[in-house]
Amino acid sequence: MRKIKFRAKDMGGHWVYGDLRHKRTSLGDVMICCKNGIEADVDTTTIGQFTGLYDKDGEELYEGDIIRSFDSEGNLIFHHIEYIGASFVAMLKDSFLTCQSTLTQDWLIEFKKTIVGNIHDNKEYLV
Repeated sequence: MRKIKFRAKDMGGHWVYGDLRHKRTSLGDVMICCKNGIEADVDTTTIGQFTGLYDKDGEELYEGDIIRSFDSEGNLIFHHIEYIGASFVAMLKDSFLTCQSTLTQDWLIEFKKTIVGNIHDNKEYLV
């Protein structure tokens, strides 16, 4: 059973991790990331769910992360993690094609995938 948790940027631009819930306030509806009783209003455009998987170095992999590896010719390739349909996938987008790979722990380890950033802070990795 995988652990359900989220991350998002708080209104100060810092990453926070924990449960995600909806809260109605006098200012309107907000999403809250809550851990150990500490609540933080978050930017809803940055919310990402934990995939339950880890990169080759044991780092937790979240929706929105960018992972790196090398192709058979030694060229760097980058995927970003998306939730499509009912599963997490690794999306490869370059100037010629868009394709998705099934996201499994075996695939991450076999192709030595390493987290290098995320789509919110590291757009330079996306083509």
